[in-house]
Amino acid sequence: MESALHDTGLAAFVCSILAVPLGLVTLLDEMRWGRNLAERRRQRDVRSRLVSTHYKARPGKPLYSLVPDMRLEVRVKGRRTRFAMRGERLRDFTEPERLAAESIARQWIGSVGAFALAAGSLERLPLRHFLATFHLGVLREGVVAVPVAARLLSAGSLSVAERENLYWGMALLDLAARYNSVARQQRSAVYFEAIGHQPPVGPVRNPPLMALRPFLSLVDIASPHFRLRRWRYVRCRWWLTSLALQIAPNSTPRPAPR
Repeated sequence: MESALHDTGLAAFVCSILAVPLGLVTLLDEMRWGRNLAERRRQRDVRSRLVSTHYKARPGKPLYSLVPDMRLEVRVKGRRTRFAMRGERLRDFTEPERLAAESIARQWIGSVGAFALAAGSLERLPLRHFLATFHLGVLREGVVAVPVAARLLSAGSLSVAERENLYWGMALLDLAARYNSVARQQRSAVYFEAIGHQPPVGPVRNPPLMALRPFLSLVDIASPHFRLRRWRYVRCRWWLTSLALQIAPNSTPRPAPR
């Protein structure tokens, strides 16, 4: 009897000793989950505010109105060459049409570009939820706005703030293209939904090869947040600088590597 009581008391003592670290671990885990939940709520609120303040102010319909005049008649390999050829189309615009196109591009810079700058450089927000809703608009509108903006860049007509917004806006366009290829529920060709065009204008983005899709699924799992990283901004700044040189006044677009 005494042995049983002794064993019971020893077990109770051991349990009481173990309860302290276990309780501490549980408390720390709850605090961590609480912080993560609070951070996700903060990110959601900031993302919603930036969308309302910046992204929803973009000139959507005016950009789509430029599609008929900036569409390419033939399929062209190489994104930089396609953008350069679209930028060259502005040479055929009348002066009022060109000024209107440039005004639309500046509005895109001040809305989409400002959103990308805030979401990427200032807040470093995960953008998967944003892209799930808006990535098609980012792709379609960006491939029209960026060539016009690149001509403004080549002419030295953009302010320092506008150039920064443009570089970050291009980074967002690049991220949206990656999302369309990587996210499992996407991976399809993207066309313009322009009224009166049969077949639709495009594609703006081609689907990934079937052979790559198992690998892309692994990439999707490994990088679920889709943040705008600084390295993407740097790469897009270099890319836009090269594009601006390619479509500088009196230059002829020539094929260039992506």
